[in-house]
Amino acid sequence: MAEEIINMTEIAGALNKALMDSISPLVTIFKIVGIALLIYIIFLIIRAFFRWKTTAKVSQMAKDVQEINKKMDILIERIEGISKRDTDIVKQEKKEKKGFFRRLFGKSKSKKIEEDDKIENNKKIKKGKN
Repeated sequence: MAEEIINMTEIAGALNKALMDSISPLVTIFKIVGIALLIYIIFLIIRAFFRWKTTAKVSQMAKDVQEINKKMDILIERIEGISKRDTDIVKQEKKEKKGFFRRLFGKSKSKKIEEDDKIENNKKIKKGKN
């Protein structure tokens, strides 16, 4: 019986050695795969961080563009209002210029004063040259 136990121990040792010899390449492959997986996970974490920063910058730019659009809309409305007012003034001036007697006698006081000021300025300039 003692011989059988020794033989069993030898068989188990031989079997264990044979198993270890056949499994050692698999263990090495699993170690390599584990290291590669760990490196890939670290890469994904770093890439996620940079994408988060980029996304934050893009969203901030989108907010800035929306603000600029609102301000541009306000400016366009003001410009349209001014141009509408200008066209109304031009139309009004055209209406006023109808007829010979209106043009002859229909000058407003402010226009008369402006013309008088121009004449006086011209006289002063001529006196200064002489």
